[in-house]
Amino acid sequence: MLLQWFASLMLVVLSFGSTSLWAAVGPLDSETAARLANQSTWHKLLVYEADGDGWKSAIHSPEFFLSPVGDHDALAELNATVIAMQQPASTDADQHAQCRFRGRFVWLRQQGLLADVAEQPCPAFQAFSSGDSVQSVSLVLATGYLGNPASFYGHTLLKLNSPVRDNRTILLDQTVNYGAIIPDNEDPVSYVIKGVAGLYDAGFTHIQYYYHDHSYGETQLRDQWEYELELTRPEVELVVAHAWEVLGRKYDYYFFTRNCAYRMTEVVEVVDGVHIIPDRTFMIPQTYLQQSQQQERNGKPLIRGRYYHPSRQSRLYQRFAALSDAGEDAVVAAVAAGNTLDFRTLPGYQALDDSEHHKVVDALLDYYQFRELDERDDAQQQVRAKSPAYTATLRERYVLPPAPSQPIVAPDHAPEQGRMPGLVRSGWARDAEGKGVLSLLVRPAYYDALDADVGHVRDGKLVMGELGVYAYRDRLQLDHFDALAIESVNSSTTGLPGDRGNAWRVQFGWHRLDRSCDQCVVPRLSAQFGLARPFVGRQLMLGGFAGGGAQDSRQGYGYSFVEGTLFANWHREQFDWRLEVNDYYQINSALDHEFETRLQGRYRVGLNQELRWQLLNQRGSTMEVGYGVYW
Repeated sequence: MLLQWFASLMLVVLSFGSTSLWAAVGPLDSETAARLANQSTWHKLLVYEADGDGWKSAIHSPEFFLSPVGDHDALAELNATVIAMQQPASTDADQHAQCRFRGRFVWLRQQGLLADVAEQPCPAFQAFSSGDSVQSVSLVLATGYLGNPASFYGHTLLKLNSPVRDNRTILLDQTVNYGAIIPDNEDPVSYVIKGVAGLYDAGFTHIQYYYHDHSYGETQLRDQWEYELELTRPEVELVVAHAWEVLGRKYDYYFFTRNCAYRMTEVVEVVDGVHIIPDRTFMIPQTYLQQSQQQERNGKPLIRGRYYHPSRQSRLYQRFAALSDAGEDAVVAAVAAGNTLDFRTLPGYQALDDSEHHKVVDALLDYYQFRELDERDDAQQQVRAKSPAYTATLRERYVLPPAPSQPIVAPDHAPEQGRMPGLVRSGWARDAEGKGVLSLLVRPAYYDALDADVGHVRDGKLVMGELGVYAYRDRLQLDHFDALAIESVNSSTTGLPGDRGNAWRVQFGWHRLDRSCDQCVVPRLSAQFGLARPFVGRQLMLGGFAGGGAQDSRQGYGYSFVEGTLFANWHREQFDWRLEVNDYYQINSALDHEFETRLQGRYRVGLNQELRWQLLNQRGSTMEVGYGVYW
């Protein structure tokens, strides 16, 4: 391998004729070359990761390296890169090393090298970077989406910002996306297993922001938070160039660690002094934002600006909440009128003033576009033609006197202001026999209905790897291990048709079927579907589930079961209190009946601290009190 590399190097040197490499790039002696090759930025440009006592690139596309040993030898790749940067122009300009490895070229120029080397035209890169007009870069977080395993924790994009910023031009900004390369028709179970085990290739792609804005905000109803970074113009140039050179290169994809959040922040960390990848076992998008909030650049916060891009659902809910009682009645009447909607005869509408007219019409426009999600032709992935009611509402909007639409206000708290994702809670419990025991719960990630914080799905649950144990004087007792537990509760905030409040939950793990039985912990899989409705200004959520599942038949409890649950969640955010009640009934294949009532409470002591208590009635009563710390 060494002889092959040396022969390739000699051929390249000879191709220069009388032109010396060192004359072309200045005084790059062996000491300087070694110094540059050992710099962290050069390693980041090659996407090196620690590999035993050395380094190995996370990219396994051979075309990303100019030296045969460049995936682990930084000096060899530096020498090969410097030589390739001086090659004369080829017939395909975009294939020149200056174009293919734009980040390396920019960084070498910033180090004072290649100053006398003619810069080659790079048409494809110029199109990507809008003619080098990118003024800043932003990290964009699309909030969690429980309908797709790939987006449970949220998704991260890199947005390249144009000089002019308004609601129209930002849609044309270039975005860089990272994700697993998944075969068509891959089932969710295979996806999760392969994603966790690193069995997928992954890579970067790019597309204009309007595509993601529509996909996340209009189709999946996910809010987006954009964080513009405080970087200098040369630093922006380096980030954009590095993003370009890693496009299409293949990585290994790991759902919990080397995921979209990690790789996207890795691109930004090519800038010297920027460290926003948290030192954690799991890489969750919210954590890099929390890390970013604590950093400064040249005496200024790393986050220059934060912008809220609401989903279609969030816009509808805000505008509906801003209506007067008479305005709400008008909206309800308009929806009930269906395709016969006529604003001239709409009950109560003409009695409103023009300000309320605008609010009613804006709320209806958002509602009809929100309803399009239910009318999509899944076979064609298309939306049917606009309804006559939508057309009539749009016509009414043009008839009204000119006025701006009601502005959408960002929530009081942003994702980076939330708590940390992991939880350790210890406490004291009294078991069904009245014995006092110590309790311990460890949850690497992420949230439940009592601690769903900003950036999480409200009233929902997403838990992976939660372990609960009890410590007696003479033994440890496993209470449960949730490998995966998801609960999605979509509230019907407006009460209008289509805003249904569907709910579902799925859970897999090991659970104790009888609290008084040491041998009753069995593997279990269950799924339920239901409905939920908010009350008292969304402070109270009531709902229910019905479904079933399968389990190991131990102690005669049967291999399958059907079950139903009624629940209530009560939130008093201003007092930091949350309460949850679950009434649960099950009948298994052995025809045994099981009733369970669980009452839980949480008090938020601080951002990353809590007190919890629980009363459980299941073949005896148990009680537990614990203190938790988020990490």
